[in-house]
Amino acid sequence: TPIGTPALLKEHRRATSPSAERAEHLAQLINTSVVQARNMARGINPVEIDSAGLMSALQELALRAPNGVHIELRCEPPVLVHSTEVALHVFRIAQEAVLNALRDAHATRILIRLDEQENEVTLHVSDNGEANPESPDSRIGIGIMKYRALAIGGRLHFEPLAGGGTTVTCTFPNQP
Repeated sequence: TPIGTPALLKEHRRATSPSAERAEHLAQLINTSVVQARNMARGINPVEIDSAGLMSALQELALRAPNGVHIELRCEPPVLVHSTEVALHVFRIAQEAVLNALRDAHATRILIRLDEQENEVTLHVSDNGEANPESPDSRIGIGIMKYRALAIGGRLHFEPLAGGGTTVTCTFPNQP
């Protein structure tokens, strides 16, 4: 529902003072923010994540690549993460790594890979973007990824690539 009552908006529209114009502009900004927050909240759990759902969620993430960007998922043989909570954290780490690569490093190619060895799973997100950008958003994203890795008993590592780009690696236990 839009902020402000119809009577209040009519009163503001009749007024021609700068403060009335600012109030209407502020109401528009608030309404836009409310819509964006609702859309973000709807995307919090974009897919059902169960033991096989992590691979599906990562595939969906790859399919949502913007124009001009190629995102590939490699997961052969299939990797089943036994905990839905762990799977959700891993998906969010991958999502943040992809977002940072697109927004801050201006990557055009991203590879998401899941590997399992014994009782450990490793997520790799590699990009061809600019090396290690220092934007405030990327620092926040890195902090979020570190928190999520710690929450699942994992280790997070960032490695700049020789030809440009970065690989984000998260290794975590996968206990049945």
